[in-house]
Amino acid sequence: MPLIAGILINSGAFCQNLSPQIRLNQVGFYPGSPKIAILAKDISGKFMITSPDLTQIFYTGELSGPKKSSYSPNVTRMADFSSFAQAGVYVVWVPEVGFSYQFEIKPKVNQDLAAALMKSYYYQRMSIPLSYDYAGKWSRPAGHPDNKVLIHPSAATPQRPEGTVISSPKVGTMPETIISTLLTRVLLWALCFLYMKIIMPTVSI
Repeated sequence: MPLIAGILINSGAFCQNLSPQIRLNQVGFYPGSPKIAILAKDISGKFMITSPDLTQIFYTGELSGPKKSSYSPNVTRMADFSSFAQAGVYVVWVPEVGFSYQFEIKPKVNQDLAAALMKSYYYQRMSIPLSYDYAGKWSRPAGHPDNKVLIHPSAATPQRPEGTVISSPKVGTMPETIISTLLTRVLLWALCFLYMKIIMPTVSI
């Protein structure tokens, strides 16, 4: 249930250390999305959503019953705070365990991550230079050229022995050689052009 912000009591009975046993999405959550943290310890009791310095409580709830899985001997508990939608930076605090890494609640919480993911496709281009205007501190000259590839011993044949110089597959063969990534790339580019502002030479938005 929601709890008006208050001052936490500084008591030796409470653990006020960062705990890796409280696991959650460290990027954050959308205000209206499900919000769950997993406690990798089988204890009952309350959990709280607090300010990062533990001086204010914004939400309190009860840990779930024990959760078991056939894939692991570990018993976990869930901290469900889906009903808490106030934008801000918080931690999950379990008094007997400690507090989690910080996370945010806000609209477009994944936008910076999505932009970095899209930009990573640009950074991976080896056969063109990455200029400072677009790549900043990661700018560099072109890497290996596409038209000079040496045959590795594991791929050698009598007709094409080790060390033979060939060109790499052309761009048009990518859907054939990396078909499993096609849907992901198409969806990323669609989202990029619809919603994102990314400084890349191929994205004029």
